[in-house]
Amino acid sequence: MKIAVTADIHLAIKKDYPERYNALENILGQIEAENIETLLIAGDLFDRDFHNYAEFENLCKKLPKIQMHIIPGNHDAGISGKNIVGPNIHIYTVPTVVEIGSTAFLFVPYKEKTKMGDQIASLEEEIKGRGWILVDHGDYYGGIKELNPLEPGT
Repeated sequence: MKIAVTADIHLAIKKDYPERYNALENILGQIEAENIETLLIAGDLFDRDFHNYAEFENLCKKLPKIQMHIIPGNHDAGISGKNIVGPNIHIYTVPTVVEIGSTAFLFVPYKEKTKMGDQIASLEEEIKGRGWILVDHGDYYGGIKELNPLEPGT
């Protein structure tokens, strides 16, 4: 089983930031060339206050064999399966365990003022005694180690 993983693409309107779509299209092209059928997007697929998902949905329609599993990050916490649709688009807005092949993946989206460990613990019974792979967009400990000038307050 081959799986591709990416994060922090920060898509916005294509005409304003074509390089971001070009990067995603490049990633998807490589995935397709390698016959990879699963892409995990670990947060910040979109940029702040972005609400026009048609360009992304159209891109996904061109590649129906690639299943895209997405967790919201701190920049796109408002996305869900209600506002982005497609048969190959899967968005997890709460901690969720998903079997891909024979492997359990724990998808943990960003949630402000919540520690990663607390979110993992919410699925303790489901993951107890088995191996799993964590896909998240956050800080396990929940503490700020140094200020990031690109994301004030984060």
